[in-house]
Amino acid sequence: MISADELAKEGEYLRMFASLIILIGTLIGIFGAVSMFGILGAAAKNASSLILFWGILVFLVGMVVRLFSRQQWYLDRMVMKIPIREIMTRDVITADSNMRASEAAQRMTERKIGSLVVTENGKPVGIVTERDMVQKLMSKDVKPSSLTLKDIISQPLITIRPDESLSSAARKMVELNIRRLPVIKNDELVGIVTDVDAIAYACKTTDILAQVGEMDLKGQILQLIRKEKKRE
Repeated sequence: MISADELAKEGEYLRMFASLIILIGTLIGIFGAVSMFGILGAAAKNASSLILFWGILVFLVGMVVRLFSRQQWYLDRMVMKIPIREIMTRDVITADSNMRASEAAQRMTERKIGSLVVTENGKPVGIVTERDMVQKLMSKDVKPSSLTLKDIISQPLITIRPDESLSSAARKMVELNIRRLPVIKNDELVGIVTDVDAIAYACKTTDILAQVGEMDLKGQILQLIRKEKKRE
């Protein structure tokens, strides 16, 4: 897995390579065309048609390479390389499963966050969100102080590895209808990625890779927004 800056360099190198091929093909073609008019003499004129052919061929190869670098499927393949560790929030706010729901709500309010990763003995076991609070407490007229997080957390905990891709994270969120993915490495919580993180990073990457060609990185990720609007 490589970073977005390295992806941009990869695209730029490919474009430069294509430009070099086109330049070489153009020069060979000019030499062949000039020789056909006899300006360079009879000896060069004998090989002019072959030189012109190779010039045109090299030029076309360069054009194909340039078009290849601008194809959506190629750009998507580049984006799929972006690892979650480039996107995730490393400072994850957690709460013990025995914490009262009222305390958890207060913590989320104080930290201005929409979820808490719930742990038992330091290990992540679930997640509680603002939506969980509304659906499992407020809508049923249950007093928040009467329940602990283990009573309302969403389980099983859906996670992702730091070396998995942005595309993989977006696919999980869309298919499982979730907005947050804790990042786990060697059974340890190392970060969390949200739909907002994915969209923000996609926008950033679009700007970085704009030099490579027109593309739509956010197509799959924007499904998250549409689903969220439907829920609202």
